[in-house]
Amino acid sequence: MMLRSQMSTGMSSETLQQMIAKNPDDIIRLLQESNPNN
Repeated sequence: MMLRSQMSTGMSSETLQQMIAKNPDDIIRLLQESNPNN
């Protein structure tokens, strides 16, 4: 998964996990937009 860019902005992996748990559809959409080949 392409979460390294978010982590590099200073966000902790725990915060990312909470975001994914609360907004899985948004995360999937962002991943798809950042990876058009997938």
